[in-house]
Amino acid sequence: MPAGRRCYTAHYDTLLCRSLHEVKMPDPLAIALTRTYSTPRYEYGDTATDAIRGDVVIVKTSDAPIPWPMAKLPGGRKPGLVVFDGLLIALRTESNVAICHWWGVTGQTVTKWRRLLGIDQKTPGALRLRQQRLTPVLNEARHLIDYNAPERVQKIAAARTGKPRPKHVQAMLKTSRIGKPISAEHRQKLTEGFRRAGVRPPKAGKPWTPDEDHAVRTLSAAEVVKTTGRTLQAVYDRRRLLGVSRQR
Repeated sequence: MPAGRRCYTAHYDTLLCRSLHEVKMPDPLAIALTRTYSTPRYEYGDTATDAIRGDVVIVKTSDAPIPWPMAKLPGGRKPGLVVFDGLLIALRTESNVAICHWWGVTGQTVTKWRRLLGIDQKTPGALRLRQQRLTPVLNEARHLIDYNAPERVQKIAAARTGKPRPKHVQAMLKTSRIGKPISAEHRQKLTEGFRRAGVRPPKAGKPWTPDEDHAVRTLSAAEVVKTTGRTLQAVYDRRRLLGVSRQR
């Protein structure tokens, strides 16, 4: 690439324009337009408002597939297309390739016009063309990848270990399971995971400490209630679980 050559975001469309120009065979898919365009009515000597240069005088007509009025450019340069009417609409909606073919300009010129007008290079026509071009390639590539390969799955799991899921993923997973039954195998896995993490269900209350268990074995129920702050029923339930006689 020559020094000083700038690379714009529309380089894909520019290269495609060049390839179509070199082979002299327009690709029907690439040059398809999203709407119908026609040459505006005018006469030589009429004044038109160019979106970039302002008021210009029409002096010529292009020989492109869509004939378009041309005006003399400042500085004595050869006439150029007047950026107005349908061409201005095409710059906002069509792909570089389509504009190159139907208006007879280069991809660099289309990119320059859009930059001067503040138009995004990712027009609906450009996005549609890229989708049509890339979809077959991506579909073919998907068959070459084994998404369930053990090495790939283990690598992804290792990379995600210890990292919390994004909030939108957590919300999606939560809502996706609402109203759906849980299998016994799944429930058992959840139980084992909660036990490993030391998680207790809310209704189980806070866990009993070794000191509290010692008090249950050695003190009366009333003294345990006063010492631990637990309810009398909780003390009796703990005694039954530890096998402590109610006589104490």
